[in-house]
Amino acid sequence: PSSFIVNRSKGSAAFKVGSQDDAFWTAAFPKAQEEEKQQETAETLRLLYVGCTRAQESLVIPRFKQEKAPAFLRPLWERLDASGVKAVKVTLEKGGEVSPLVLDLDKNKQKEASVEEKAQELERLREEQQNRIKARIKVPALKSVTSVVHSEDDKSVREGWNLSGGPEEEPLSSAQEEAKAFGMLTHKLLEKGWNWDKPLLEKAAQAWALEINLSEDKALEAARMASQALSQEILRRAKKSPHVFRELPLTGKSPDGSFLNAIVDLAFLEGDEWVVVDYKTDKDMEKDLGKYRQQLGYYGELLTRFTGKKVKESWLYFLRHGGQAAQAVK
Repeated sequence: PSSFIVNRSKGSAAFKVGSQDDAFWTAAFPKAQEEEKQQETAETLRLLYVGCTRAQESLVIPRFKQEKAPAFLRPLWERLDASGVKAVKVTLEKGGEVSPLVLDLDKNKQKEASVEEKAQELERLREEQQNRIKARIKVPALKSVTSVVHSEDDKSVREGWNLSGGPEEEPLSSAQEEAKAFGMLTHKLLEKGWNWDKPLLEKAAQAWALEINLSEDKALEAARMASQALSQEILRRAKKSPHVFRELPLTGKSPDGSFLNAIVDLAFLEGDEWVVVDYKTDKDMEKDLGKYRQQLGYYGELLTRFTGKKVKESWLYFLRHGGQAAQAVK
């Protein structure tokens, strides 16, 4: 029992000091000590009740004749009728003392078969229930915008080409892998190096190129393209905006009911309307222009649906062609 007892509900405290032969205590200490014992006993009984009533199939209670009943089991032992059970000696696996353990072995043997049958029946019912639930629930397919428009640029990696669980991408040639890695590096430079000068962009490009097995020449080319893009008018406009988002992830529902996952390279507010920019590293600006226009259309729809603000301009910026390649898309 404690020698210092606090009663939070009453806002009082009682204590006892000194040795066993020479002790002093407050007037309320004996009563507080008795109340504490009663609370501990009640808590022990509560835990014992919880432990016993949580058993689903059987409850095993050890009872050793040569030992005194533990305090927490005493209320149960005093009322336990042992006339219907048998005492069985159980030896420890590695030798040691032998203790009489009271178990109702006969009843357990009789119940083994029925318990196993019930367990199998419960498992069958659980499986049927899960199957019914799966049949009722329609999991929405999450598709990347690049997969919807069948674009194979580097963004297919970042948006997750196989989110919808459709057919897998065909193996890429070494040239295609290099082109995707080059595009990913250039996008990363434009995202992270927003306010960097050309020397810093070159150092970052060389460091990051090692992670994706890209040559130093390609790394410097990506840095040059990023530096040139950051000086163009459309990106200077973005830098003036108080609300600029680079590599912005968006997920939303398309008009046909499917869910789309997108990553917008650059979006910024001018006034109360959005301007969207998508970077491309293609050498041929005309080859996939139709697909890229679709991409921008999806990005604009998701952005408007998510924010409630209209998109006033959408731009495709072909990085290999410098300032000549910024195309406004309706």
